[in-house]
This record gives sequence, C-alpha cells and structure tokens, in this order.
Amino acid sequence: MKDPMPRRKNDANKYWFTRHFVGAQLFEYDSLASFRDDRVSRRYVLPFIYDGTGHLVYQGSFYYHRSGMSEIIRYDLASEQILAKVTIPGAAFSGDQFLYKTNYNFFDVAVDENGLWVIYGGLEHPNDLMVAKLNPETLGIQRVWNITYNHRDLGNAFIVCGIIYGLRDVYEKHSHIDFAFDLYKNELLDVKIPMTNPYEMTNMLAYNPYEKLLYSWDRGNQLTYPILFAHQ
Repeated sequence: MKDPMPRRKNDANKYWFTRHFVGAQLFEYDSLASFRDDRVSRRYVLPFIYDGTGHLVYQGSFYYHRSGMSEIIRYDLASEQILAKVTIPGAAFSGDQFLYKTNYNFFDVAVDENGLWVIYGGLEHPNDLMVAKLNPETLGIQRVWNITYNHRDLGNAFIVCGIIYGLRDVYEKHSHIDFAFDLYKNELLDVKIPMTNPYEMTNMLAYNPYEKLLYSWDRGNQLTYPILFAHQ
C-alpha cells in the first residue's frame, strides 16, 4: 500500500504491508527498494486484529476492518493511536458472508478523488452490494448506496471518480471488468474492460488517485496498472 495523500513529505515514497489475511501487525518500508528487499523500517502492533485484504493507508492513517465486528478503524500512524471508529449498520461481517467470491474480505475500504469509501455486503438483503461514503477524519457515514447486484459475482472491486468497478474473476489469467455503477448518477454503466491476473490469484485491488494507478496483489507479487481516462 502507498498513501495517495500523505500528510508528511517523507511518507510519500513509503510502502505499508500486512503479511496475512488476519493479523495485528502492519509493516512500514521507506522505499520501493526496501519493500522489494523486505527491509522493514517500522512495525506497528495494532490494538485490534484486522480481517481481510481490503485495508488502506490514507492521509497518514491506516483504515481497516476490525475482525469479528462490523467496524472500521482509523489508526493514526504518527501517534499509533485509534483516532476514530465506526460501526457499519446492516453489514455482513462474519461466517461465510464474504464480500467477494474469494473468501478473504467482508469489507473493502477504498479511496478516490472524492474521498473515503467502504464496500460491503448487506445483511437484510444478503446479495445486495452496499457502498458507504465516510468522512476520513471522523468516519461519520455521509451516505449509503444499496445496489441491486450480487456482490458474490465479483472477484474484487475498486472505486475511481465516484464509479465502482468490479473485476469478474481473480483466478483466471485473462479476466475482465464488466460491472460499473456511477454512485453519483445512480446508474449502471455498460463496460467490458480486459484485465489480466498474471499469477492467477489477485486478492487485493486498490486505486491510488494521486498516481492514477491501480495497485494489485497477485500471488505475492505487487503489480500496478495505469488508469487512462476517456477525456485524456
């Protein structure tokens, strides 16, 4: 993970990494070279266990799903303290109620040009895809979308410019993005964008709005995909 909007200049080139699908440690690296060589510069012991791969670093904080709870945590990296937390009402967060067809995540925290989001599945309507817009400081819920689309049909998802995109399969080498929903216009978009999973096990997708890159973690390999916008 990289911070797309670091609060401190020397954090701009840093990388952060969690080693397992469930755990309580976050590892910091000073540069890409340090990350490749696994030269850890700092290790954080989190106050609560994280669950899944859908976490991120944004504006100097680590945002993650607290394991066993319907809760998103904001953990400040400078003070090593929890600055905010929020319970997401009506969210599936345990058992076999996973967000995607891969059994890794219940929540997927995302960031784009508009700010902080969380993607999840609903309890009342288990097949419905849910998205909440959060205040990055307080984690206050600003708005919630209930999208009539089976989230278990997706291998993973990310948000760019207020549009949520879904990758169909993360195990097939040649897959495609064929789900897109404009959250601000409340409309389904017709897309079919080819995408490859070179190592056939993509368990994380995250958009970096500053670099205009899509980061993925594919069978232990970090990959990046450039995002090209139609108006460019």
